[in-house]
Amino acid sequence: MDPSCIKSGFLFGRPKLTRWIVTSLFVILLIAAIFSWFITTKVCLKSDSPLKCLIFVGQNDLIASLRSLVAIFGFEWSSLNKFISLLSNLRIDNDCDSIRFMDKSRKLKSILFFAIFCSLSFISLKPLFFGPSGDYFIKYFYSIFAIYNIISALYILSIMIELCICLQAVFRFLNRQIVHLHQVSLTRHEPRSSLKYELKIYRYHYSLGIHLMKAADRFARVYVTWFYTEYAYYSILHVYSRLIFKSGSFVQLMFGATSFVGMSYLTLNLIHVNTQSNNILEQLYEISFHSYDLSFRQQLDFCLYRLSKRDVGFTYGNMFVITPNFITSLATITLSIVLAIPNVLKLSG
Repeated sequence: MDPSCIKSGFLFGRPKLTRWIVTSLFVILLIAAIFSWFITTKVCLKSDSPLKCLIFVGQNDLIASLRSLVAIFGFEWSSLNKFISLLSNLRIDNDCDSIRFMDKSRKLKSILFFAIFCSLSFISLKPLFFGPSGDYFIKYFYSIFAIYNIISALYILSIMIELCICLQAVFRFLNRQIVHLHQVSLTRHEPRSSLKYELKIYRYHYSLGIHLMKAADRFARVYVTWFYTEYAYYSILHVYSRLIFKSGSFVQLMFGATSFVGMSYLTLNLIHVNTQSNNILEQLYEISFHSYDLSFRQQLDFCLYRLSKRDVGFTYGNMFVITPNFITSLATITLSIVLAIPNVLKLSG
């Protein structure tokens, strides 16, 4: 069986081809970033404020280079192959609700990414057509480099969102199974052996879901860690540029706002994976109110114990599960650093 509804979210449904394209895409980006750095250094040394230019123009080349290295060496592609193989074993491609959810989520992703691409492309191309006169080659190179950078970043982000969509579909599928088991448990004439069998099947499916989550996390762990570290760095740098160099423009504000939308969309999907995996705990707990034989209660206790850990989800550096509490803590730390900058500047003089 070919689970086309699962693989269609990845390029042509072939992980090997996806790996080849990602590697090629970011090798070219790395070369372009290095070339851009040489051009930036040459231009900045001739400007009135070389330090300001190098910090706030050259850092884009540095970030693009680091992102390229993360994309080339950070992904564990064997885990993606395992992820797709395990996902096929769950056979959610035969579940109408799962297919409907995945199609709807992919359409939303396509619309949002198209809007982000158009917005960022307009911002990147604006200096080429409406900016001050100057070296046309440099302006043309920077515009094309920016567009290419946007495409590569959105493509990797698309793969991440696709992983989240598949995992959400899996846990929604498992949630419906436990809802059905709960309804069956309320039926007096239902044989207890049937309940034990359904609970055993559910435990097996949930175990597959855990292995799926671990495979997805191993594949994307380095990128997720880099993604949030990069965004925290950008947030601090943006405030620093306004306080130190009094710089900032409407274009930078729009670029930051559009990037924030993309970051928020990925964050919501990462959090939804964690919350979907924990939604079934309450209904599973309600099943324990009814009196069953010892064997059934033991299986039920195993399920409750595993679900009570609440550790299912993508991780930041294999240290913290991406949950609402983690995002709040990260935002608080970033905001604390931002608020501390003015005091540090006053003390330094």
